[in-house]
Amino acid sequence: MSTKEDRIIRVLGDFHKLFSIKNISSVYKKTNSEATKRLDEELSFAIITQTALSIENLLTAKTALQGSDFNVELLVFNNDIQWTPELPLPSPLLHFDPLVLHCCAEIAPGYVHPILKENLKTLDINNIRTDFEFLFQGKIYIDQLT
Repeated sequence: MSTKEDRIIRVLGDFHKLFSIKNISSVYKKTNSEATKRLDEELSFAIITQTALSIENLLTAKTALQGSDFNVELLVFNNDIQWTPELPLPSPLLHFDPLVLHCCAEIAPGYVHPILKENLKTLDINNIRTDFEFLFQGKIYIDQLT
């Protein structure tokens, strides 16, 4: 198993301790040289989780899950809109980062962005940047968690 796959399994295992993972996108890598200089942006994928935690407790969990070699972002929480520096919802990454949008559109194409009022599939189709490449399917890792 490659180091990349080990990292993904470790990250998902950490999430699985706190949340029920319902779906995972494919795993992608940014291809522009500026983005790949940072280790936490080397691999990208999105997951859908289910939790009974409140938004405040999710912020604490997000901080606890933050790793030295990966970055955790809460992109949406139901259809909440929240403008706080510590946890803006929906995350600006959901519409400003083409790779984040693509990963999310893959697993939740019908989710309607609460501010832009378009579903993620439509937003992704209109996305003209393609500075990322497919690495492998993410779903194979969910089976390894149970």
